[in-house]
Amino acid sequence: MKIVDSSKESLRSAPEKSSLNWPGAGTQRVAAIGECMIEITEREGVGLSYGYAGDTLNTAVYLAREFNDCGHKVDYVTAVGDDDFSQQMVKLWIDEGVGTELVTVIPGELPGLYWVRTDNSGERSFFYWRKETAAQKLMEATRAFGLAEQLAHYNIIYLSGITLAILLKESRELLLAMLDQLRRSGVLIVFDTNYRPKLWGSKQEAAFWITRLAEIAHVATVSFDDEQAVFGDGSTKDTIARLHATGVEEVIVKNGAKPCMVSDTQTLIEVPLKTIVKQVDTTAAGDSFNAGYINARISGKGLQESVECAQKIAAMVVQFPGAVIPK
Repeated sequence: MKIVDSSKESLRSAPEKSSLNWPGAGTQRVAAIGECMIEITEREGVGLSYGYAGDTLNTAVYLAREFNDCGHKVDYVTAVGDDDFSQQMVKLWIDEGVGTELVTVIPGELPGLYWVRTDNSGERSFFYWRKETAAQKLMEATRAFGLAEQLAHYNIIYLSGITLAILLKESRELLLAMLDQLRRSGVLIVFDTNYRPKLWGSKQEAAFWITRLAEIAHVATVSFDDEQAVFGDGSTKDTIARLHATGVEEVIVKNGAKPCMVSDTQTLIEVPLKTIVKQVDTTAAGDSFNAGYINARISGKGLQESVECAQKIAAMVVQFPGAVIPK
């Protein structure tokens, strides 16, 4: 593996593109799978506000904004109830340009709710109310079969460890089997660990299922804090080596204000932040980063340039409260 420090002249020897074949020609279709919840935001000295968010939904929204002028399409894959909150959130997705044709409405069910408490430094704590939500029933066998057929028409599938965590074991197996089938048919699978301890029974359970997902995925765009917490990785290079060993072809490791690392098994590039901004809320920093990276790779940009595009979007997002900032 060739190591390149992007802050030095040696960067010029790095290849412009990785060996992974990202879809790029023509209109691209991306499907993000997960759960959107009612978001209550508490900020010190400001008070409360509410909206609708979820890690994969956040990525879908920022992707839709990036896709605005290039004709690509992103759809959200989830299940919602028939209540007023569910209807309102779906309307907001449509207003953002996120497709909803793969949204399942389950009568009598409700969306989950989470509370984000953000301190003055921008760090946040999460509190969840998400048992028996509509999204947990997305992968029930009767729905999974039709969903697999629909997703076969997409170029890229994006999901996270939270997507897995909210599902029962049987539904997780169905989801992974579907993803494996889609991968074999040529669909690119991208994931972020997004580890939330309260959603898993133990670290061991989280590590087992996240590794199963990594064995299927082509691309992992993860945060080092998550990987260290779940797998005990000692460094970002440990994370990259472990994920490549599972079969992931392209690995991006975000590390807060520290340099981001990106690797395609042939080249390892360190990409420092070009600017440091004052953080107001880091809730969707990683989610927006992922959107920027996916869009840049679809656009044909190389590893380093894609990370830099992603960093710019994340830097803008953390300067506003809430997961989805104003347009």
